[in-house]
Amino acid sequence: MKTHKKRYKLVKNSKKQIATFGLSPEQWFTLQLEAQLFLDEMCYRFNKQRLEMLVNDAIDNKDKKRFMEITAIYSQYVGAENR
Repeated sequence: MKTHKKRYKLVKNSKKQIATFGLSPEQWFTLQLEAQLFLDEMCYRFNKQRLEMLVNDAIDNKDKKRFMEITAIYSQYVGAENR
C-alpha cells in the first residue's frame, strides 16, 4: 500500500508564515471519506442534470421513443436515491 503524505503546510498570505500540522489516522480517514462523498455527490448531480437535459430535448423534438428510453433510465437513477 502506498504511503500517503500526512503532513500539511499552511501559508498565511500576509507574512508568508508557514504552519505545519499532521493528521492522526482517524483524521486522515475522515478527510478521505469526506472527499469521496463530495465527489460522489457531484457526479450524481451532474448525471441527473444531464439526464434531465436529455429528457427536455426529447420533449422539444417530440421524440416519444427517445423520451421513453431516457425517462426509464432517469426513474431508475432517481429511484436509487430514495432507497
